[in-house]
Amino acid sequence: MPNTPHELSESLMLQSAEFGSLTDELVLILEKKPALWMELRRDTKSDTSAERAWSATLDGMRETTLRLKLRAIEKSMSSIKTMLRVLSDEAHNLF
Repeated sequence: MPNTPHELSESLMLQSAEFGSLTDELVLILEKKPALWMELRRDTKSDTSAERAWSATLDGMRETTLRLKLRAIEKSMSSIKTMLRVLSDEAHNLF
C-alpha cells in the first residue's frame, strides 16, 4: 500500500476511475435487465425464481461480480481517505 500522501491520493484517483468504469458497465447490464427479467418471470412461478434464473445468466453473474467489486473499491477508497486524514492531522500536530 502507498505510504506518502501523494501516493495515497494517486491511488484514490485510480480507484475512482476504476469505480466509474465498473459503474458504467453495471449500468449497461441494468438497462437490459428489465426486459430479460420479464421474459424469465413468464417461465417461472415467482419473482424469486425469476431472480435466481437471472443470476444464472452471464449478465446476472457479471452484475453480481460488479456489485461486489464496487463495494470492495468503496471500502478501499474510504480506507485511503481515513489514512490521508490521519496523515494530515499528524502533519498539523493534531493527534
